[in-house]
Amino acid sequence: MNSNRHRIYYLRKKIIFPHCVMNVALERSASSDEIRRGDSIVTYPVRNFVDLVLYKNRTGTLSEITDISVKGEKLTLVLKGITRVSLKKIDRSQHVLHSGFEVVLPENPEHLREELRKKSQELIFLINVEESDKLINLINYLVDLDQMTDFISNYFVLNFRKRYSLYRENDIARRTTKLIRFIDEVIDTVKKKRRDGAK
Repeated sequence: MNSNRHRIYYLRKKIIFPHCVMNVALERSASSDEIRRGDSIVTYPVRNFVDLVLYKNRTGTLSEITDISVKGEKLTLVLKGITRVSLKKIDRSQHVLHSGFEVVLPENPEHLREELRKKSQELIFLINVEESDKLINLINYLVDLDQMTDFISNYFVLNFRKRYSLYRENDIARRTTKLIRFIDEVIDTVKKKRRDGAK
């Protein structure tokens, strides 16, 4: 198979960010039985009918199948996002020709990285879940701003519209600034709920 042609899977209002892992359940079929662990596929988040028709130059994720489990007629794939791709031509709704995106790197990544790290840590301390220490360690470990924004977007931005906006942004400085604003909104919401609950 050509290196820029892969099987495509449509995800209903779900996004696989690069560098992140997601389980995807499928109905078992003759075509799904052909897939193997280690295969690469493209996942494409679909919001509505328009996304199916006007797909050209939309964003998908080249993903690796890291595990497959079968239970009756259900097939569950464990997918690891690799990189964003631009969809060019879908063939019979099953395969897609795609190309890479030109990523716009920020001029001052260190400043943006530290601001994003600080805001993320503030949110983690606020929500205080069992995995808080692990999440802080993971964020501290990440140094690539592109990877960092995807990781934080995947785990901390739950609103699909906002997730989709971050997913489609290839200018990393703009993506980071937008993500910081979204985290600030969540922090303000959590603080407000706590103030209201304390009254």
